[in-house]
Amino acid sequence: MAAILSFRTRRVFFLSLTLFLILGFFYTLLNRLPTYDLDDSRTHNILSNDNKVNYIPIESAKKYIDVEVKENIKFDINPGEKFLAYFTHSGYHNQRIALENALLLAKLLNRTLLLQPVLLGPPVPWARFDKLYERLFLISKNGLEHCSDIPKEYPLPLECINYYTYTTVSWGFLINMKPIREWNKIIERWDHSFEWLEHNLNINKDKDIHFIKDTTLWDYRIYDKNESKVLKFDKYKRKLILDDLKRIEKKVLHLGSLFGSYRVLPENDNSKEYLKFIRKNIIPYNNILKETSDNIVEKLGGEKNFIGLHIRVSDGFFMKSARKNIDFIYHQIVNNFTNFTPEEVDELEGGTHDQDVLEDESVVLGNDDNSRNITSSITPKSIKSIKLTTTTTTINNNKNKNNNNNNNNNNNNKRVYIPDIPEFSNKINGFSSKVNCKKQLHSTDQGANTVIYIATDAKDPRNNPLLFKFFNTFPCVFILDDFEQDLIDLKSVRNIHDKTPLASYLIPMLDSIISAKGFSFIGTPKSTFSNYIDKTLHPIYTGKDLIINITP
Repeated sequence: MAAILSFRTRRVFFLSLTLFLILGFFYTLLNRLPTYDLDDSRTHNILSNDNKVNYIPIESAKKYIDVEVKENIKFDINPGEKFLAYFTHSGYHNQRIALENALLLAKLLNRTLLLQPVLLGPPVPWARFDKLYERLFLISKNGLEHCSDIPKEYPLPLECINYYTYTTVSWGFLINMKPIREWNKIIERWDHSFEWLEHNLNINKDKDIHFIKDTTLWDYRIYDKNESKVLKFDKYKRKLILDDLKRIEKKVLHLGSLFGSYRVLPENDNSKEYLKFIRKNIIPYNNILKETSDNIVEKLGGEKNFIGLHIRVSDGFFMKSARKNIDFIYHQIVNNFTNFTPEEVDELEGGTHDQDVLEDESVVLGNDDNSRNITSSITPKSIKSIKLTTTTTTINNNKNKNNNNNNNNNNNNKRVYIPDIPEFSNKINGFSSKVNCKKQLHSTDQGANTVIYIATDAKDPRNNPLLFKFFNTFPCVFILDDFEQDLIDLKSVRNIHDKTPLASYLIPMLDSIISAKGFSFIGTPKSTFSNYIDKTLHPIYTGKDLIINITP
């Protein structure tokens, strides 16, 4: 009997101990789950032109500015009205390219564009038409409304873990859509389902929709000419002729993807003018982006008084070629804006030029183990600034004919570059004095005092060895981190509907606006984002004409 009691006692003890350990494990796990500061906020309508901020002060460790991100424009359907629909996917930049194509095609077909919202967060990858239709349902937050109501001191339940990693906003929240809407009718649709089309357009899916379904990423391209000059160089599988699409009588023409530069190919003159109009208007714009960028540009000396750079280093191909690309950009500035000797340049960049012109073989493309916080494996030989002994250069519009170009291995003398801007030559001796440069100005080489703004995805740019040569050579180099006070409101913005912070999506747009407003812009080779700033934003902000350069 005693043995039986002893066995039962041990059994109860071990079961109790096991239960205690299990409860302890889950208690520890739950307390380690991420929590989010969701304090009450100010309300700010970025969509309006009213710059007043209405808020109720609330004692809180952090204040958010809740902004309206939906335009909610009512619409009426006209008899005989026809529509164009497509699926959005991928990151913001690719969605913008698809929007550009969709607007052009809608205008050329005289159809109302059914426009989906912008998807912000992890990119939704392209898929075949039917698969992408299903995939887009996964980004909905329907049924998760309770996630934003959970206090910060409580752990998030499992269904809410990824709640704040993505959100959706109207295009009108990021760009000024008013001129576009006046130019061609647009209906915003926050539901991409076929049921929405049937309910809101009073159509029948099986009878009134003409589908053009893509089965590969580069499936079809739309041509506004029957005989295209670029057809023989084309990577697209199918050729869709604009005149054939015009003959489609069904109320809705529904395509899959429209991503791809010049996917709707503008070879006719009117098509090119339409595309120019679109590009001039679908640029980043809302009140907080405008106010913040204006403040920072003013601190850089004003528009057209600095060089804007975009340096991409933190993923894939750009990680591998980071040193090479940075060296290329650096020497463009040194060769064109300073009078340094080759010996001075070598000391300023830390004696690493021979290594910097090589690709980083330690980076394996497609390897997820590559650190995203890339730093250079090349250590500068000297990290001190040198005292220059170059002779003072007279500021005029004549360039020294003895040119040196390190990229071409020439051994001629350096030259000073004076920007081809009427008012700049009068400011070059004094404009830097109103800029709070981080280092002492060069007294003997005014070109070296040129203000430079770097937009980059590099980690901790000022202390990143990749960018050492810029900060060691030029006293007036700035990055976005230098303007923390100007970023307070922008970093506080969140979606009023799902309480998702929006700063991480707005900051790249802010960077692009600022870097595009200099008198010169230099970007990262092969970067589509750099190309967008160089070919679209910079010409617009500096008053130059947009060039429609159709390439195969």
